[in-house]
Amino acid sequence: MRRTGGIVWPFISVDSSIDVTQSKSGQQHAMTSSTHTPPTVIKSTPPAITHTSIDLTQQVSSKAIRIERDYSKGDGITKFCTDLPVSLEGKITSDEFKHTITSINTMLESAERLSWSGVFYNMMEILTIYLWPIFFSSHYHKTIHKLLAFIDQENSQVYQKQRLSICNPVKTAFLFIEIQVFD
Repeated sequence: MRRTGGIVWPFISVDSSIDVTQSKSGQQHAMTSSTHTPPTVIKSTPPAITHTSIDLTQQVSSKAIRIERDYSKGDGITKFCTDLPVSLEGKITSDEFKHTITSINTMLESAERLSWSGVFYNMMEILTIYLWPIFFSSHYHKTIHKLLAFIDQENSQVYQKQRLSICNPVKTAFLFIEIQVFD
């Protein structure tokens, strides 16, 4: 970069020299001669751009319907409302929806039930400095895996035929079940 008169000119190099000559009459004339070198371009490799390609065959849902938790039995019990939302009427039957939600509620009740095996599992976690879960799965984790397999099965057999999809409720910490609608 070259600084000329307070202005920074990148990539341009100008060399100026001033010749002072005297004419016969005694006057001084200043002649400026300059050599101009063409601009130089600094070639550098651009930083590698990483991007994620989007598969255009995947569809984006047009809306999502939330099935809220049923707090009628208290805060500590994970149970979802079995009433068919108005926006799902005509897409699936009330019996299909009730079967899905009732099955999810039953599995969650089984997962959260207090048992001696759960107490033993927790004690072994503490005694082994939390190395126990590396080798053994708890009843809760096994039941959650069964729940996710059930949701995948329901999606493939019932919901996706009607352009619907039940999302993974673990991602929302079981606060609600989200059903995505694809139009």
